[in-house]
Amino acid sequence: MNLEIIKRYVDLMDKENLIELEVEDGEFRVSLKKEFEKSDKDKGYIEESMLEEKESKIENDIVEITSPMVGIVHLSKLKIDSNINKGDLLCTVEAMKVENKIKSNHKGVIIDIYIESNTPVEYGQKMFLIKKITE
Repeated sequence: MNLEIIKRYVDLMDKENLIELEVEDGEFRVSLKKEFEKSDKDKGYIEESMLEEKESKIENDIVEITSPMVGIVHLSKLKIDSNINKGDLLCTVEAMKVENKIKSNHKGVIIDIYIESNTPVEYGQKMFLIKKITE
């Protein structure tokens, strides 16, 4: 087994952002898999910084929150016209028996709720429309 060939495969994995690679050529066979430290996502909640990437601004003070993952959504006790603060729980998305908490990044008012509790959501699906309140 040539160590240089394996190093090239590792470089290829990094370049192409691969998690796993398996190559077989005659009697030569190599299987590579990256291991990651547990992130906060693996611990059952979504960091606000992860959620921010899933927002889209409609107007300067209106923000649309979309699902950061596929799963079953469980709404908190929010309703339209509810006042929310930064860090308030909006809902949880259950994926693979783990409940991932989705929290607000803004102080504001819920303008619309596009989802129903105990129903499936897709990645990127619209969940909430929030009017931000600036102090």
